[in-house]
Amino acid sequence: MMTRLLVVVLIVLAASAVALLTSPRPVEPETPVAAVDATHAASAGRDHPGYLARAVTAGVLPAVKPNISPDPEPPEEQTHIGRAACTSSWYGQEHAGRTTASGAVFDPAAMTAAHLTLPFGTRVEVRRLDGTGRPVVVTITDRGPAAWTGRCLDLSAGAFERLAPLSVGVVDVEWEVVG
Repeated sequence: MMTRLLVVVLIVLAASAVALLTSPRPVEPETPVAAVDATHAASAGRDHPGYLARAVTAGVLPAVKPNISPDPEPPEEQTHIGRAACTSSWYGQEHAGRTTASGAVFDPAAMTAAHLTLPFGTRVEVRRLDGTGRPVVVTITDRGPAAWTGRCLDLSAGAFERLAPLSVGVVDVEWEVVG
């Protein structure tokens, strides 16, 4: 009797599994990755665009309708030959000892910077647009900041401190190639 009951239960379970596997599933409309609301990434502790793409694809974050333009504008950088005005930030101790894109070891106290396109080894004088702080001459040793941040320079902590306290975080600057 117990064997027959077990067989019946197994047959019912198998039939249920087959029905689930073969039943049609509703198709959800595709939402472009660019349409993901960045606040979901921030709440997950991630702010990298690649994370959003992976998280939406994997179903970790929900896809939402866009509330911004499809392609954000590139960083606003009024450029003349070897000169520009833009926003700058800093990076420091968390990157100490890591190899930069140029192959140099990053030292937060050194007078270095990251730029998306300037050749490595380029020397750049950086000044605050409001005229406060001391000008600083930095060497480009790394790539960055990420284009989606809207900034044009990431300064080492030591270089940024010459312009403003680290607690300020971001300043408007003018830079000029000096060598």
